[in-house]
Amino acid sequence: MNTELTILVYISDACNFKCSYCYNRQPRSGNFIDIDILLNFLAQISEKTGRNIKLSLIGGEPSLHPKVSELVTRSFNIKNVCSVDMYTNLSVARCDYAELLSKNVKFSVSWHTETNDTTFVSFLNGLTGINQANIIEIAMMYEFGNSDRWGNVIYTLKEKYKNVIVPWLLYKPSGVFQYSDDDIRNFSSILIKNGFVDVKKHIGHKDIYKSIFDDFSAVYMDDYSGNECTAGVDTLYIHVNGNVYPCQNEFYYGDKPLYNIKDGFDVEKYTTVVCKCPFCRHGNFGVTIGNGEIHDR
Repeated sequence: MNTELTILVYISDACNFKCSYCYNRQPRSGNFIDIDILLNFLAQISEKTGRNIKLSLIGGEPSLHPKVSELVTRSFNIKNVCSVDMYTNLSVARCDYAELLSKNVKFSVSWHTETNDTTFVSFLNGLTGINQANIIEIAMMYEFGNSDRWGNVIYTLKEKYKNVIVPWLLYKPSGVFQYSDDDIRNFSSILIKNGFVDVKKHIGHKDIYKSIFDDFSAVYMDDYSGNECTAGVDTLYIHVNGNVYPCQNEFYYGDKPLYNIKDGFDVEKYTTVVCKCPFCRHGNFGVTIGNGEIHDR
């Protein structure tokens, strides 16, 4: 068990974008998590486990939450909360990102090919105002059919942000992870052109472009065999409705929650948790919140 517990909190299901490939395909109802109940729950975890807490704010678009700044401030007032980061598109006009920076929030930023040029200008302006030390990553969403625009944006950003740019492959709108030969060649060519790939590593392969593509796509192919699941031990996922799951995947695949944050955190009551998400169902292990031991199912 790590000393750090990562808690992903889905603080808002609202978003200012409607990307066709978004993993969060549920209806956007504009719900926001109750920060008073959430903060009370976090304080109980801190008190009863003594573990350092890494808080990750996700959505939707978390910066749309009207009390996001207050949430960050009060989170840092909880003992053992050591960091707060936010997954954001940096494009919410009413959000004061500079204020969040002053509170030492770190950002995982995403840029989307389906957004227009005006939105990109706003994104770029927001990015310019962030110290690189506060950027965990810039996820560049590669969508099939938009390779030219994707390549141009990477070229624009690479000089200053190359160390934090992460090229992301996306499912097609149908939810199917299938790319044509042209998609594969375009994606890999852009990575080569912008210096994101050590081409020497792929020399000798029958198709260099396919070899490069496979390196970047492996994480999406459900090949998790042999990995030890630590969901519930080192991570918890809290939905906007307050339901708690060992990991985010359990929510998306319709599994029942462990409990709700309104119930409070009880180490004794919720000691044993078996992660049943699709990435773990192939394995023969469960997990516990209490002492972090791994048990056979």
